[in-house]
Amino acid sequence: MLAILEGVFFAPGFNAFILVCLRVLEGYSPSDAVAQCKRDWFGIWSTSIKVWPVANLFNFYLVPLQMRVVFVQFIALFWNSYLSYVTQAKLPNAPHPHEADY
Repeated sequence: MLAILEGVFFAPGFNAFILVCLRVLEGYSPSDAVAQCKRDWFGIWSTSIKVWPVANLFNFYLVPLQMRVVFVQFIALFWNSYLSYVTQAKLPNAPHPHEADY
C-alpha cells in the first residue's frame, strides 16, 4: 500500500521538481525549464511507477534487513542513469549560464 501511495502522491511532484531544478541549473530560463518538464515528465513518471513499487516490494519482503540500503542504492544507480539518459538525450543546446535571465 505504501508503494502505491508513494507512486501516486510523492513521485509526480518530486519528479517534476527535479526536472525543473535540473534545467534551471543547466542555465535554462524557468519558463523553458517548465516547458521541458512538461515534455519529459509523463514518460519519467510512468517508468518510475513500473520500477520503484516492484523494487520496494522486493526490498521489503525478500531482501535481508542489513542489505536493504545496498539493494535500493543499486536500483537507484540504474534509475539515475536512466534519468540522465532521458533528460540529456533530446536537449537542444543549453544556453551559456551567463546568458540566462535571472
